Amino acid sequence: MIPEGAVCPVEPGAAAVHGARLGQFVLVSTIAAACALHGFARHVLVGLLVVDLCVKGFVSFKHAPLAMVARVIVAMFRGTHAQSKPANAGPKRFAARVGLSFALGMLACNLTESPIGFYSVAMAFGAAALLDATTGLCIACILYTRVQSHR
Repeated sequence: MIPEGAVCPVEPGAAAVHGARLGQFVLVSTIAAACALHGFARHVLVGLLVVDLCVKGFVSFKHAPLAMVARVIVAMFRGTHAQSKPANAGPKRFAARVGLSFALGMLACNLTESPIGFYSVAMAFGAAALLDATTGLCIACILYTRVQSHR
């Protein structure tokens, strides 16, 4: 949900709305699992977040690991729901890059064994992702419109 009057320049490519929202739930689940686990398992999950957001932000949503999981889940329920409408991929790509900075922060805190820093970054990241997943309010997408309107 973009506020009225916001400028949202269209970028090539589209992201399916249902897939993107479900992808955010998968992302939140991965963040929660990383918070619940310790040691090598946490390193693996945070590394997965970094790889996923790198692919989403710089390559393609189609090839991102967590997006693939979301697509499988959407495909299982496709018969019971209407086809998802495409949305502008530009803000979502920007949001993935912002999310990458959070994931890298989680990774740095985890590698330096700073649990307070890790949980703080994870909670902020998870809260923003959960807000997008539940209400469709993408904070980074709103930031994207502000940045684009000042260009």
